[in-house]
Amino acid sequence: MEYHYIVSYNDHTHKWSVEDETKYLDGNVWDTAAEEWFYPESWTPEAYQDIKCRQMVEVLATIWPECRID
Repeated sequence: MEYHYIVSYNDHTHKWSVEDETKYLDGNVWDTAAEEWFYPESWTPEAYQDIKCRQMVEVLATIWPECRID
């Protein structure tokens, strides 16, 4: 499985964030065996993995450095 998230950078606030744009997709998890996207069902191992990964990306985004091209 591959877990996908959308990360953005705001050049006015100089902050990184994790967007919730995956709700407009067919899912944020790519099943490499079935070769298809899906949203994990509640209480499944995939759902717990998705939550853990998203939390990690959200926390790390708060400490990523500014991305200025001065």
